[in-house]
Amino acid sequence: MNRDIALSYGILSNIYFKGAYSSIEITRSLENVEKKDRIVRIVYGVLDRDVELDYYVDALSRKSVKSDARLIIKIAIYCIVYMDNIPNYAAVDNAVDLCRHINRREYTGFVNAVLKRFIDEGVKLPTREYESLSVTLSKPLWLVKSLIKQYGREEAVKIMSYEGDTREHVRPNTRRMSYDELTAKLREKKIRYIESGVGGAFVDNCEYIRKLFDKGSITIQGKSSVMCVQAMGVEEGDVVLDLCSAPGGKAVYIEEIAKDVSVTANELHEHRAELIKSYARRMGARLEVTLFDATLLNAAWMGKFDKVLADVPCSGLGVMHKKGDVLLGKTPEDIESLSNIQYAILNNAIEYAKSGGAIIYSTCTILRKENYNIVGRLLKERNDIFLEKIEGLDIENNGSIQILPTNTYGADGFFVAKLRKR
Repeated sequence: MNRDIALSYGILSNIYFKGAYSSIEITRSLENVEKKDRIVRIVYGVLDRDVELDYYVDALSRKSVKSDARLIIKIAIYCIVYMDNIPNYAAVDNAVDLCRHINRREYTGFVNAVLKRFIDEGVKLPTREYESLSVTLSKPLWLVKSLIKQYGREEAVKIMSYEGDTREHVRPNTRRMSYDELTAKLREKKIRYIESGVGGAFVDNCEYIRKLFDKGSITIQGKSSVMCVQAMGVEEGDVVLDLCSAPGGKAVYIEEIAKDVSVTANELHEHRAELIKSYARRMGARLEVTLFDATLLNAAWMGKFDKVLADVPCSGLGVMHKKGDVLLGKTPEDIESLSNIQYAILNNAIEYAKSGGAIIYSTCTILRKENYNIVGRLLKERNDIFLEKIEGLDIENNGSIQILPTNTYGADGFFVAKLRKR
C-alpha cells in the first residue's frame, strides 16, 4: 500500500467525515512524517477540487456511491488529473489497494471500473454557463450564482480562480521589536521579504521566523486582520471590547498600538478563551478575558466602551483560496443562519458603545448578505448610529470596505465597516 495515498486518505476522511480542520489535522497526522510534501498537496488538492471531483464521480457512476468509496475515487482522479509524477495505472492500483487497506474489499471492482472508465472515456463538462463554471472552478453552484450576481461575471471568476500565496504575513510585536529592527534582521539572515504596507511583511516560514514567533518578537497575522484593527482608530486610554476574540490576534494588537488601552477579549467557549490567554502570554499583552454568548445582551457592558469590535462568525469565504474545507457542505441556508447571528451580535455591540463611541463590524467573507446587508439593516432600524469614514487605511471609502484578495495584494477577503454612536 502506497504510504502517501494511505496517509492522505486518513487525513481526508477525518476532515470529510469527522469535521476536522484541514490545517490542524495535517499538522497532527504528519508531525513525525518525513517527506510530506506530496501528502499535503494531495490533501489540499482534493479539498480545493471537491466540487469538480464530485461531479466526475457522479457522472461516472450509475448508482449512488458510499462516502468512503467516493473519497477513494476522488483521491485517485485528483492524482490522475493533477499529479504528473503519478502514472494513471499507479493511481488505479493505489486506489484498489486502498480499498483493501481500509477493509473494504467489496469496493475494489467498482473503484477499478469507475477509474478505468474515467481514463478511457473521460467526462463531458456541463454546457450551461453557471454549471460549467461550478465544475471548472470547483465551487458550489449556489456560490457561483451569488458571486456573479454581486460582482459581475469577470470579477467573480477572478475571485473564484484566485490561488493566493504561500508566504506568511508577519508583524513585529512592537513591545519588543520595531518594524525596522525586524526587516534589518531579515536582511541579516538573508530572508527575502515583501513589505505589506501595514507594518508587516510577507515571508516564507522558516526556522528563524518560527524562532522569533516562539519568543513573541513577531506574530503571524493576516494583512486584512491587521487592517481591521487599524480601522478602529484606537487612541490612548481607550476602553475596548473585542466581542468574538479567539484566537486573540486582534485583541493583542489593539492593546499594543496605543498607551494605557484596556481590552476585554470575549469568547463563548472556554477552550477558545484559553487560546486568547496563550496568545496574550506569548506576546506580553494584558487582556481581560471573559466568557459570554455574544448573541445575548450583557447588561454589565451597556454603554461602557469607547470602541467595540464585532468580528463576527461568518462563512469564511474570504479565505477559501487557502482553506479548501471552508466550502465543504456549506449551503445558502448556512449563510442565512449566520446572518441572523451576525445581526444579533452587531445589535448588541452597538449597545455596549458609549455615546460618541465607535463600533467596528468585520467578517472574513465576501458575501454582501453577511456584510453590508447586516450593517444596512441596522442603519435603517436604529437612529443612534451612522457610518463614519474609515481613516488610516489607504483605501477610499464612505464607512465600509470590502477587501478582495484580487485587488489588495496579500490580503484575504475581508469586510470592515465603522459605525459611530450618537
